[in-house]
Amino acid sequence: MGPARHGAHEVHTRAFGKQTDHFTFIDDVVEAVLRVLDRVPALIDGRPHRIYNVGNHRPEPLMRFIDVLAKAAGCTPQMKLLPMQVGDVQTTYADITDLQRDYGWAPATSIDVGLPCLVQWYRQYYGFSSDLSKENPELLKKI
Repeated sequence: MGPARHGAHEVHTRAFGKQTDHFTFIDDVVEAVLRVLDRVPALIDGRPHRIYNVGNHRPEPLMRFIDVLAKAAGCTPQMKLLPMQVGDVQTTYADITDLQRDYGWAPATSIDVGLPCLVQWYRQYYGFSSDLSKENPELLKKI
């Protein structure tokens, strides 16, 4: 979601907004990495390694993600629904089977919890307190 001119927030989304994707809160990613660091993976071909997918295994509709983010940010985005592009994927999510089996990890933070936390962090980090488009429009142009 990018800010448009004059304080409006224009969101361009493909597949006419019908895509689903996986969204993973940073605290969940950190938890997964720490679990793997605490215990060396099993040997494969004599070496302690394994490739793990760290992500969310529950896809969310993109339009719901945008709605939750907009509510958390206190804005109403102007939607521009575009067709799918060549190479776009309708649904994506992580296969975390190996990570669940080896470390008992699964993401725990829903977008309903994670996105408001993200907005709060963003506002604190960049010095905003309420409506992003009114407080510092010059900074918004840079992000």
